[in-house]
Amino acid sequence: MSHYTPEEIDRILEKLDDGFMRPDIQKMRFDEYTDEFGDTVSVPSGHAPEGVEIESTTVRWGARLSAPGYLDCTEWSTFRTERGAMEYLAETYGDDSEPDEPDEPDEPDEPDEPTEGDYILSASGPLGSRTSVGIYHERHVGRFDSTEDAEDAVRAEAHKEQFWPDVWFVSDHGNATCYGTDGWRMFSWEPTWTVLVGNVGTVGSYFTESEARNAFETYSEQSEEGYGRAAGETVTLFRGEDIIETTEATEPMEDSDATEAI
Repeated sequence: MSHYTPEEIDRILEKLDDGFMRPDIQKMRFDEYTDEFGDTVSVPSGHAPEGVEIESTTVRWGARLSAPGYLDCTEWSTFRTERGAMEYLAETYGDDSEPDEPDEPDEPDEPDEPTEGDYILSASGPLGSRTSVGIYHERHVGRFDSTEDAEDAVRAEAHKEQFWPDVWFVSDHGNATCYGTDGWRMFSWEPTWTVLVGNVGTVGSYFTESEARNAFETYSEQSEEGYGRAAGETVTLFRGEDIIETTEATEPMEDSDATEAI
């Protein structure tokens, strides 16, 4: 918890904004890895040094100082809330002390309510039998037969928009819980549907069932008709680790067999 009031934090950030190195606060996807000194490092997704092992990928608020138009900048520090990122910059750089080795920030409080742009999953329909998806203070996305289908829709929408905000679930009693807090699992942004062909391996990963089934049917046709990369091979449709449907491998006919069949 910052010892500055919100008004003092705003004034400190305004003052920092007049300098060469200015506050840079963004909500984005971050990759985390452990460096050679054993420290956890957070970088915008896709910008980790080549060869390091990415340990986790999350959507968080990043905070640093940077010089617009130059390469000068401090390392990113990440937070669950925008207020936490603002407090960190005010506490670390507000006294004009040397910024090369900032103190490790305290983890801010978890978010207690959705903010504009967050995804909202909510129970709907008779006895909460369906799940609706909306973007907070923006628009309705759709209503789905299961929470899993609703989560697929969120992943597809976020991938299309290239923006990964917090995701909330609102129960039929109106209680809102953010994924990744209060014991809830972290929301995964990776596609959950995959198609695997026996002699090839994974041929595609998909955000929605319709995309995955289109691919599955295409490769199944190749398997059954004996042409293409899937000819005569087993084709399997997965959702996560669960097998949804399989087309079994078939033995391709020899030329002599084909002639006899004619």
